[in-house]
Amino acid sequence: MTETQVTPRTILKSTYSTDIRILVESFLVDRKTQNLQPKTVDFYREKFGAFLTFCESRMLKNVDDITPDDLRYFLLWLADTGHNPGGIMAYFRTVR
Repeated sequence: MTETQVTPRTILKSTYSTDIRILVESFLVDRKTQNLQPKTVDFYREKFGAFLTFCESRMLKNVDDITPDDLRYFLLWLADTGHNPGGIMAYFRTVR
């Protein structure tokens, strides 16, 4: 039997959240620290806001719960709510 080595990386991985909301907020903070324009950060916030609304409607809380079909349904949901193909691609690029 081999002993599992504990490293800072394994500790970080074990405590890393997969909660979608936390990860989105972390992404937005990262973009702010990269000195992106406030309008760019707002763009990301808007796109992720719609994605979070969609995830909540499907009771998806963790990134690990999201399947490729969920992403396809998100794109269909955007089309059903009046977004044009270019707008849908903007959401897709953000969530990807």
